[in-house]
Amino acid sequence: MKKMYVLSDYKLTYDQIKDAQMSLGIDEFVYPPEEINRCWKTIPPDASIIDLRQHLQPVKDWLENAITGDVVLIPSDIDIGGVFYLVPWLKDRKEVRCVYATARYHSVDTIRSDGSVENRVMFEHVMFRSIIVG
Repeated sequence: MKKMYVLSDYKLTYDQIKDAQMSLGIDEFVYPPEEINRCWKTIPPDASIIDLRQHLQPVKDWLENAITGDVVLIPSDIDIGGVFYLVPWLKDRKEVRCVYATARYHSVDTIRSDGSVENRVMFEHVMFRSIIVG
């Protein structure tokens, strides 16, 4: 059974689920517990490499369940240092494929009656793309 570990606090859309099943052969989606999401989303910007490793250890521990052939979806809005730390470990040690989702974004601005501007951003899933490091 091929799994996708979704390293995000948002749930995948219908189109993303169908694409993952069809193009990546995913059978099961695994979402992280809140403490893992919090750890991944709060990478300190001033962290040294040693601090970064310590900070991300719970994420690595959670991903220890991934096996060869599984996929990890890494959101594109995350600290790049975390990506460059985690992806090589996953690919080399675990032989896990890391991907991110590409999308088309549409923005609509509406001027409200009080003069403020409401901005709505909608996205349309396009595909999953492999993350290649090195």
